[in-house]
Amino acid sequence: MYIAAKSQFQKVTWKNLVLGDVTIPRHLFILWLALNQRLATVDRLAKWKIDVPKECVLCTSQKEETLDHLFFECAYARSIWAALVGWLKEKHNVGSWEQELKWLIKRTNNSRPRAQVLTFLFAATIYYTWMERNKRRFQNQCITYAERVREIALQLHIKGQNMSKWKSMLEQLNRYSSGNNV
Repeated sequence: MYIAAKSQFQKVTWKNLVLGDVTIPRHLFILWLALNQRLATVDRLAKWKIDVPKECVLCTSQKEETLDHLFFECAYARSIWAALVGWLKEKHNVGSWEQELKWLIKRTNNSRPRAQVLTFLFAATIYYTWMERNKRRFQNQCITYAERVREIALQLHIKGQNMSKWKSMLEQLNRYSSGNNV
């Protein structure tokens, strides 16, 4: 009876990105909104007849702010994600939102520390890109992508203190980051 009454929802390929405790809850919430295409980007606001400047406030491309543009057509978000992926010594060229999701899902379909760290970094990238967008749009304040990368790296190390499986990987990242000023 329960199964008959229960709604049938399509399974999502990105469920491993939002399940578990490897990310910070506020990062996870913004990631979940982005994955469900529910962030209040300018193109979504326009559908609700809310008139706001359409240009992306994070880059100088003068392109309309959409989810696809913010993640990862925009130079700001692309630079953060590329720096973090490079920090992990991954050979990867940052692509579109859909391409990044596919790439990430392939690499995070297990519970290894590397997959968990990638998930953490992706969620943090989405969160901080969205927060930076809001700071620039509503408060006229900005933080460079390099400062954001350092902030994310610091948060990763703080989170990693509670994750014993991450210890050896974080030690390697310490050595790598000190040589490259990330």
